[in-house]
Amino acid sequence: MLAVWRAVINANELLPQGWGNVVNTAVLCLLLAAFGQTGSKYNHYALDAVWRISFGVGLVPVTAMLIYRLFFLQESKVWKKQNKPAAVRPSLCIASLQPSHTVHALKMAVDSPARHEVTDPSVIKQMQSMRTIDHD
Repeated sequence: MLAVWRAVINANELLPQGWGNVVNTAVLCLLLAAFGQTGSKYNHYALDAVWRISFGVGLVPVTAMLIYRLFFLQESKVWKKQNKPAAVRPSLCIASLQPSHTVHALKMAVDSPARHEVTDPSVIKQMQSMRTIDHD
């Protein structure tokens, strides 16, 4: 039974690629016929136009999918539940503070339960010195 599901999954992954090849070939054939490039003599400018138009035709579904995914597709409830935004921890914000706020932020980081996330040795040293000095 597992082999059947693997086959179905592989077919679903590779099927769009096959349809893309078929559609691309059909578009190229139609464009070549529309520009009169079916005989033994070819016009360089007509072939250049065929290539550019076929490339543009291929961009239409890609652009449509990109716009749909960026602006209209919503995350599933399951994904939102599993990936809740993490709370901002003071110890992770130290580097983005003004120098005048660093002392207060270090004190918050020392008192924070998330202090184990600070890995910079100089910050750890400052945090350890904060434990003995009160800067309020």
